[in-house]
Amino acid sequence: MKLGRHILLVGEGNFSFSASLSDVSTQETCITATCFESEEVITQQACARENVQHLRENGAQIYFQVDCTKLKEFFATAKNRFDQIVFNFPHCGKKAGVRKNRELLEKFFRSCAEVLTDDGEVHVSLCTGQGGTPADHPIREWHNSWQVTAMAARSGLILSNVKPFKADLYSEYKCTGYRSQEKPFHFEDALIHIFTRSLPLESSEPTDVAGKLVNRDVPFLMPDVLLDKISRNILDINHHPVRTFNEQLITAISSAFPLQKVALSNTRIESDKFKSALSWRTSVSDSSLFWISVAKEGSVCLEQAKNEMDRGLSAAAFHYSDVVCEICSSGDPAFISDQNCSKADFCMRPTLTVCVQGLCQRPDFVPEKIYVLSGPVFRRCLISPWTMPVFHETLFLCGLRKETGGLFVELFMDAIAASIKSITDSLFKETKDHQDEQEINYSPQLISFSQQSKKGDYSIYLQSRGLESGENEGVCVGVITTVPLGELSCDYEILLAMLNLDALVIQILGVPDWRMLWTYDGRFITQFLHGKFKPFCNFSMHPPSYVHDISFWVKGGEQFDEVEFHNLVRRVSKECVTDIQLLDRFQHLETGMVSLCYRLTYQSCDKALSDVQASTMQLQLRQELQMFLQVIVR
Repeated sequence: MKLGRHILLVGEGNFSFSASLSDVSTQETCITATCFESEEVITQQACARENVQHLRENGAQIYFQVDCTKLKEFFATAKNRFDQIVFNFPHCGKKAGVRKNRELLEKFFRSCAEVLTDDGEVHVSLCTGQGGTPADHPIREWHNSWQVTAMAARSGLILSNVKPFKADLYSEYKCTGYRSQEKPFHFEDALIHIFTRSLPLESSEPTDVAGKLVNRDVPFLMPDVLLDKISRNILDINHHPVRTFNEQLITAISSAFPLQKVALSNTRIESDKFKSALSWRTSVSDSSLFWISVAKEGSVCLEQAKNEMDRGLSAAAFHYSDVVCEICSSGDPAFISDQNCSKADFCMRPTLTVCVQGLCQRPDFVPEKIYVLSGPVFRRCLISPWTMPVFHETLFLCGLRKETGGLFVELFMDAIAASIKSITDSLFKETKDHQDEQEINYSPQLISFSQQSKKGDYSIYLQSRGLESGENEGVCVGVITTVPLGELSCDYEILLAMLNLDALVIQILGVPDWRMLWTYDGRFITQFLHGKFKPFCNFSMHPPSYVHDISFWVKGGEQFDEVEFHNLVRRVSKECVTDIQLLDRFQHLETGMVSLCYRLTYQSCDKALSDVQASTMQLQLRQELQMFLQVIVR
């Protein structure tokens, strides 16, 4: 057990655990031991009187008749906040079933939250199988367990670690109290569940975001699923693993090929005259675009945003053209100007290839020179563990002579594979040399290229035995393609290599969920301080999940936009739905209406999500489905 500064033990029986703990504690550790019974009753147990005397001699504080579900009543002052609260083998007594013991845990966790320090820990020891988590062996069915993670989530606590309960570390410990008898629990293979506070589930309502459009300020309504991500600037955050990996990757490739970094603000397109076979829609469909709306002069939206910018309260600190591109009637991106901005449709940048034409038009553009640029891109997508509405992309671009292009492509693919391998090999070696206390499931990666067409298009796959990607070839982390250079030259073509940095980092570090890359919890970023690139250590283990079904009618003749449905679920659930499955679909013969039934799985990767919160989100979803998608909820 990691000893804290001020430890509270509750539910002590004969105080043998407290006495043993005091013997192995440092002088800086302050122990407060409590029990539910009176001193007269407790001291009748064997060795209890001696243990109490021993604790007092060691400077520990002893309290009797303390209800662990009402700790604030006994420790109300601010100085009585505890770094650790320990409850070994909680039990209601007698033949209490799992339901009553769940209620005990729920009330205990709620009580702990009132007297625990901000970075404190709650340690709960349970017999094998009781917790109901995958750490138990054997695992009980969820309904037959104490559902310890779900009970803790109701008080904003997450399971951050699970360790074996090693009774031999506490030589004087004599476990008693099984069903209110002087009979020990069977604590072979018992587990210590360590809980910590999580960040609260905060609401993110749609707001007007102000940005710069060329030389004037223009407000626009940001897609609500991007509100908490648009101004994060992860590639500028020190120690973030996405930034670290990107820098290491570029450095490694530059050892084989000279590279020139290009800032996104320098890649804007100067005109729409440049037409070629080069399409910014590489691997991107129209249905995946995030469309945005620009407010008109005189609107409330515009005036409010201008006032916010005047007061320095703009919700987003970015340049408009860094994240937004204009789609002209021809389907190509064009320079955003005062003359055409009122007629154009705007979307969030779906890929960095929107910058390619502008870069190739620059007077200082040199064919056969490799340019690299990085930034966030935005795509509407279905909810799954491996698809992301926003991720970071690095684009390598080079003009090649057609007669030698094929050989260069092969050499560049070798450089990408070698660079990723060098990063992962270094990571794996350091991991073996410096093993953390928590076991880390990590293995070297294997990168492969799958040719998609005879034209030389390749998909880049990364395999990792540490994660279950669900695909034999691994997870697609990038694309390599060549396209004609167009009007600039008939002798050259352009090599484009696009890498999904987020997918690479998730695979290499063993991050279980892409949403973790966007967490505000400091326990994520502190793992990678000083540019360390190491396997991820999860601080929210086995989070509880809740399943809800929803059925609705789609009016006859109307096409149902499933991507829009997933986007609505993302917003309402605050990114807390991890999976959506279509369970049933049928069409009414008389009305022609189509009935759809979906199953939603609610789960948060970094915050405490309770069953009550999930149910509230489900009710809100039912209301907003009817409002925004014009369906009839059944």
